[in-house]
Amino acid sequence: MNIAPSTPVLLLWCLAAVAFVLTFVLVATRYGDLPEEIPIHFGITGKADNWGGRILIWLLPFSMLLMAVLMIAIAPMAARDQPEYRWIPAAMALYIGVITLTITGRMIAVATGRAKTLGWYTFAIILVPPLALTLYALWFLPRP
Repeated sequence: MNIAPSTPVLLLWCLAAVAFVLTFVLVATRYGDLPEEIPIHFGITGKADNWGGRILIWLLPFSMLLMAVLMIAIAPMAARDQPEYRWIPAAMALYIGVITLTITGRMIAVATGRAKTLGWYTFAIILVPPLALTLYALWFLPRP
């Protein structure tokens, strides 16, 4: 059985890799501009409600990269067991990468005073893809 990813799946993996590279480049280039205390948690309104040392700016990118690596680990199983779903781990890795890039960028913007909140589009980026995937699954994917 062929478990090699198709071109669209490879594109998803490449886009996920780009999102993670951009996140790490963003943090590396802006780290020196950060104050000693940065926002590390945002409430439902998008305002920072917990602060920590600036070294914690690395926590989100590294923890999310670990999640993406787990997506890479399960990708061969998805391709082997249900080839029609081989795109899902790649799409999840891309989703994780985009969320990481967006939230990290907003953390930096709030920490440096360029923004006061996460911004409405951050919530859209977090909520719309899972909702769209759920609707897609309900309407288009075959049921057992």
